[in-house]
Amino acid sequence: MRSSRTSSSGRGPMDPTRPAPLIAGGVVAATTLATGVPIAVCIIAALVANLAVAFLVRPSTEVEKKRVNPATLRQPWRNIVDQALDASRRYDETVQATAPGPLRDSLKSLTARVDDSVEEIFEVSKRGERLESALARMPDAHTLGQRLDNASQHLATSTQPGQEPTSSAVARVEAVESQISARQRMEDLLGRTVDELGLRKARLDETVVRTIELSAGSPSDAEVRALGEQVDGIVADLEALRSAYEDLELTQGEQA
Repeated sequence: MRSSRTSSSGRGPMDPTRPAPLIAGGVVAATTLATGVPIAVCIIAALVANLAVAFLVRPSTEVEKKRVNPATLRQPWRNIVDQALDASRRYDETVQATAPGPLRDSLKSLTARVDDSVEEIFEVSKRGERLESALARMPDAHTLGQRLDNASQHLATSTQPGQEPTSSAVARVEAVESQISARQRMEDLLGRTVDELGLRKARLDETVVRTIELSAGSPSDAEVRALGEQVDGIVADLEALRSAYEDLELTQGEQA
């Protein structure tokens, strides 16, 4: 589960005055001076070293957000992910605009969990799109109903009075019933996905608005904790929804 990621992934852009870049720059500068390279080259080398280190240790959340690519999805899934990403960006902006202090630190500690929710929305949306495509390739409910009627009629007409029905006739009915059950499970999960993604996205928007409200005042510790619990709840619900897809895939694998 991605929920084990620490809040350190929610750090802002790296400060070039922090030790790692300075040490790297100092090493490069000392080396170049020792070899007689002009001071201007030393300065440029140090700056390049600083930028290289800052790039290598840039926040993981930026990398994770780049993995969330709405452009790979069709509508309405693309729109859902777009809106989730927008909520995440507004959350980041709100944290950055909050005055330095304990409140800002607390809000910043939730950044990774907000990003988790966006990543989960993207993952569930991808699975929802695949499920939608799979349903489109299956016979529709009306066609399956007709097939079941035909199979049931064949079972009835092929069975002589006082005799057991043939195994092939029974298997034919069972096969169609299995198809109907599979389609029903898939339709139910797709409907649940659309409803729950809409609700979790609305909860994420609510979180952003609540964060803006808290950042403008002097909230209590309980209010900040409640905000964190709300974010955790969003992620947990999305993880449960993704697990439903894993269960469906497991069921399909067992039936294959």
